[in-house]
Amino acid sequence: MGKRKIKIRDVAKAAGVSLATVSQAFNHPREVNRKTRQNILGICEQLGYIHKKIGGRRHRNIAVLALDRYIPFTDFYSWVSIGTLAEAHEHGFNIVIEPFGKDQAELPMAISKNIIDGIIVMGPLPREHILMLKQQNLPLVLCGHPVPGLELHTVIPDGRAGMYGAAKHLISLGHKKIAFIAGGPIFDPVEADRLEGYRFAMFEAGLEIPREYIRRADLITYKTAYEAAEKLLSLDDPPSALICISDPIAYIIYDYLVKKGVKIPEDLSIIGFDDIPKTYYVSPYLPELTTVHVDAEDLGKTAVKVLLDVMENPSLTAYRHTLPVHLIKRKSTAIPKSAA
Repeated sequence: MGKRKIKIRDVAKAAGVSLATVSQAFNHPREVNRKTRQNILGICEQLGYIHKKIGGRRHRNIAVLALDRYIPFTDFYSWVSIGTLAEAHEHGFNIVIEPFGKDQAELPMAISKNIIDGIIVMGPLPREHILMLKQQNLPLVLCGHPVPGLELHTVIPDGRAGMYGAAKHLISLGHKKIAFIAGGPIFDPVEADRLEGYRFAMFEAGLEIPREYIRRADLITYKTAYEAAEKLLSLDDPPSALICISDPIAYIIYDYLVKKGVKIPEDLSIIGFDDIPKTYYVSPYLPELTTVHVDAEDLGKTAVKVLLDVMENPSLTAYRHTLPVHLIKRKSTAIPKSAA
């Protein structure tokens, strides 16, 4: 006997709410308490219930959603966007970019108007938002940022291997005191993946990581990056090298070090991640930054390719597409003073 099909009444019963409340959570989410809405979406995920059914003609539109309207045009994701646009155009699809804000209760306009054939989520998005999108029963691909516990098609660079390679490079130069500067919460999947690569290389080399060697900064407030660098340099036993979670954070810290008269790489080696093409605000910084190269355009192209595959075959098993990265050795790393 086949498995019984899950219906909306099953969701209502499991959530302890009325059918009308479940319906409102899908159709008029602002009318439902956020905690109740989150509970309903979580139960839908557990039971495997999908509210919306697939049907109708193709519109030749792909939605690119991000936390705000600026993310697709930031240093890293602007190159990802170029890749998505090029690949979509190659296959005759349009790209519709829309924000899906953290506190936004309703779906983005393009989704609610039913003019989209598939969705690419660019960067991090709240779990609740991802569950809302899943209920639309549209092909969905996460680009650059996985969601723990959800089996979704995801395209990401190999952050673990990249940071492992960065740390190994510094170790090969003779560095033993290597600090790591994260750009978000340590439990974030991207942060955790890259941190694990750094930790594994250090462990493999038999090197200890003092707790104070792992610091956090962010791109929103430059002050946090300055503070992270200042705290590291003021330690009784400061590091001889820094690995930064991204190039922008590396350049912010680079700026701080230059102002403090710290010579790179003579006094301190530094490595970034992403290999973002140099722009006007980093051009004064020499020597050039050693970094982990990510083919951001290919990341965007691959996200579109995976999405198109899912459109053609919705039953494809979701898995993580991990793109290779490699270290670009430039002039910001050198043998430490202690080994010279």
